[in-house]
Amino acid sequence: MKSSLYCRARKSPAFFFRPLNIPARDSRLDLDVPVRHPSATERNRDIFSAREQGKETVILKRLTERQLRRRSNILSVARQLIAEKGYAGVTMRELAEKSGVAYKSLYDLYGSKDNLLGKAIEERLRLVFESIDRVVTSTGFERLMEIIERTSAYTLEIPNLARALEPILAGDPAKFSIGENMQKFHREALMEIKRQGDLIDSANVDYLLHDVMLASGAVRLYWANDVIADEDLAKAQKYSAAKAIFPFLTGASRDRAHRLIQEIHPQLARRRKN
Repeated sequence: MKSSLYCRARKSPAFFFRPLNIPARDSRLDLDVPVRHPSATERNRDIFSAREQGKETVILKRLTERQLRRRSNILSVARQLIAEKGYAGVTMRELAEKSGVAYKSLYDLYGSKDNLLGKAIEERLRLVFESIDRVVTSTGFERLMEIIERTSAYTLEIPNLARALEPILAGDPAKFSIGENMQKFHREALMEIKRQGDLIDSANVDYLLHDVMLASGAVRLYWANDVIADEDLAKAQKYSAAKAIFPFLTGASRDRAHRLIQEIHPQLARRRKN
């Protein structure tokens, strides 16, 4: 059986001599070939993950501005629904209706409800962590306290969303990569304290990080269950972190932690009595 290529060549010999769309060579090898740099819009790619044979692969797909706006709207609506109904209460049918997208299109775009909601949450967290990384400029113990302060502030921007997610994160801290990113920021602050010479010699940064994250998780659970008020979230987070590392601090960091504990403890105690 003749191949299609052979048949096309028999009918039209010019087939073999048609112009070929050959990409430009590497500019390092051929300086005469102009290199076209992509525009900002072209650089804007939708990056999403796909599971293939048990391995995580990254797929890059060029999207139009309209498609980007549509996806942004879908993820925004998803976050609103999570805040209103909780993670388990969100349905793809309602999400499709409220975002103005066909029900089948949601599955074509994201594959599953878990994947879609995961993207919505991860997008929010990415913006939060990028902002923290950009604006936190203090060092050492103050850096740790500022990270906690700003994390709490971002939590309270959409408190119902954070409350809806807290039970899920308590059971699986690694979900949505939030635990990994939080540990990264806290570990950097603890390492700075160590470099400043304000940790005792026997202190292990990884153990301290574990204690700080446990204390932080407990405070968030109390807050999610309305045991801690919104206005006390940052104070309680800073208090718990300072208490967790205080026995291992020395020098100026120990003095600052001591003052913070002495300042915040009476305020939280009065709140509990009321």
